[in-house]
Amino acid sequence: MARERAAALYARTGAVFEKARSMENDLSHEDLMAMLGEQRRIICEQEALLDLADDAFQAEKRARPITP
Repeated sequence: MARERAAALYARTGAVFEKARSMENDLSHEDLMAMLGEQRRIICEQEALLDLADDAFQAEKRARPITP
């Protein structure tokens, strides 16, 4: 599960920084702060989605009948 989380997060944040690399070399402070804010938003969103997935998995696991 941790490997899947890392891969998903890497893919989403990598897109932000790939865009930064393609932009001009001298980003303004405001542009840099905006990109870091976007990265923070992506990380928070990804963590929230993964928490929901974990909760759903645990609920499904509890709902399964125990079979010998």
